Amino acid sequence: MLGTLFKILLTICFAVILKAIHDQGMFNPNADLKQIDEVTDQKIRTLKTELNPLKFTLDHLFGQEELSLSSLNDKNPGYIINDKNKLISLSSICSGNDFSIHENEKLILDLNLSSQMNEVMKYFREPLSANVRNYLSLYRGNVIVSLTKNTNNTCIFVGISDNTVIYLFNPKHKNDIVGSSDGINSIKKWGIKVILNKNDVLYLPPEWFYVYEVNDETILGKITSDTFLTFPYNYLRSV
Repeated sequence: MLGTLFKILLTICFAVILKAIHDQGMFNPNADLKQIDEVTDQKIRTLKTELNPLKFTLDHLFGQEELSLSSLNDKNPGYIINDKNKLISLSSICSGNDFSIHENEKLILDLNLSSQMNEVMKYFREPLSANVRNYLSLYRGNVIVSLTKNTNNTCIFVGISDNTVIYLFNPKHKNDIVGSSDGINSIKKWGIKVILNKNDVLYLPPEWFYVYEVNDETILGKITSDTFLTFPYNYLRSV
């Protein structure tokens, strides 16, 4: 009897997980970027359910305070960045040379930016949210981040400085953009161009693609999360 009940429960759990994975793979071929002027939880939930990318501004997030590499260095004198087991002093990258530190998780904690990331995530947190991860990227010079697919339930970019240009691609264009041998410029025509400035928040639905480029000093935050149901699947396909 107990064995039969266990099998039934296991079957139900498996079916729920499969449905969650199936739902994550769905997309709206007619979706477009939705700019939210008055940010409310209800409005975000509604537009998110319609599988649209969303953009809005939270003026209080970083306020009017200047956020630059120099200001971060002033607040964290002597700080050493550990980037992929390479040690770099924060003061050394303020000297003007080109560099790229891409999606470093430890920087968010060490530079005391976790509270702002948590403030953004509260608009997107779900009852079963899991594996919430915060990243910080620091760039200077001409940097292009190649075509990337959002394999998480939630992918959010947070503008900490100005002028990050991001192109979003609806999954319906997958065959047009994946594997293109002519470079990023040739696929931009399929994308939605977004300019992300300080205090801007950009949400991407699952399965959407993106590229972005910077040409100056740039500080960019990123948040990803899954659910308890989709985390194993998302993890396996991202490694």
